[in-house]
Amino acid sequence: MLGGMRILVLAGALTAVAALASCGVELDAKERHDVRDFPFDSRAQALTIQSGVRVNVVPGTGSSLRVERWVRGKAAGEGMATWSLRGGTLTLAADCNMVFGDCGARYVVRVPGTPKLNLDVSDDDVRVTGLTGELNITTHSGNIHVESATGTVRMNSADGDLTMVKARSGVVRARTGSGDIDLSFAAPPAEVRALSTHGRVVTTVPEVDGSYRVKATSRHGTPRSDVRDAPRSERSLVLRSVSEDVRVRKGPPAEA
Repeated sequence: MLGGMRILVLAGALTAVAALASCGVELDAKERHDVRDFPFDSRAQALTIQSGVRVNVVPGTGSSLRVERWVRGKAAGEGMATWSLRGGTLTLAADCNMVFGDCGARYVVRVPGTPKLNLDVSDDDVRVTGLTGELNITTHSGNIHVESATGTVRMNSADGDLTMVKARSGVVRARTGSGDIDLSFAAPPAEVRALSTHGRVVTTVPEVDGSYRVKATSRHGTPRSDVRDAPRSERSLVLRSVSEDVRVRKGPPAEA
């Protein structure tokens, strides 16, 4: 009896797959790669990127924003993935609503110069690497990863994890609702403020003469600092979690 049921279930699954294939639905679609250059003055003061899908922002050269995208499944259809630059705002999107089968998109944006970057990503992850201007990054549920930043950084997410590595930024502010925060610095910051409501907060900073003013608190977790609190220091670390642990770690001396 059980054997007959297994056969019926398998037959039903095969029938469903065949039906999807007959309707043109791709279950493991190949990616299509596109490239487009948008005119952009590298001396521009600011750039806003609005994206509904995963985006990676890296330094560029020349007098254009080079945007690459990889799309698959429904998103690879005519007009289903869009990109446009209007009035200093680059908008990136892909339609994966009501999809039976495979669908996806991801973008890489190469930004010349050192503009202030405002990046707003709705429900996917964002990664910013090597940019030296000011960064303001917001997501709803996506994670934020920033690497080798040197300008002021502000990160905000409702539910995503916030991560910084090799940071040389003087001022960093990070806030998330349910995600974790992990900030690691290659140079001593002047001011760090990190708050997570339901996630863990960890910051790693280099040793520095005069140390830091350290305020690490948690309502329901355990705060701990390996860095000496120096109330008169000009450098400050303010870290807080409502539900989870908070940790301030002492990293290696600042890189040259």
